[in-house]
Amino acid sequence: MGVFESEAEFYKCIGGLLERVKHDPALYKSIADSGMVARFRYLEPDAVVTIDARKGVNEILFGDSETPADIEMSMKADVAHRFWMGKVNVIAEVMAGRVSYRGPLSKLTRLLPLLKPAIRLYPDHLRSIGYERLLM
Repeated sequence: MGVFESEAEFYKCIGGLLERVKHDPALYKSIADSGMVARFRYLEPDAVVTIDARKGVNEILFGDSETPADIEMSMKADVAHRFWMGKVNVIAEVMAGRVSYRGPLSKLTRLLPLLKPAIRLYPDHLRSIGYERLLM
């Protein structure tokens, strides 16, 4: 079994983190200013998260979406957890075949630095929702 026991748990942890970003003005603004739509497809458990920043706001969509994405990434949910824990280099994971993406590489390399500052929020988020066990 992976880090997350269910799709609901994944959304509570990772989805909740992304919702929390909306309350950090600097993070919110940098992502909103990107104007990108990024979709993340996860396995084990299966989940989909889309960040839509086309309108200068960060709309977070959970589940499949018809919104066309500028960049789409696919990975196991465990890889996403390790990324948010600050333990994964996404480009290295792409090179190793553990993360795949569709879309221009330039958008991927522009997106990653926008998301990285949220890493500092993840451990506190997990504690606040009672998931300390995931901090190991």
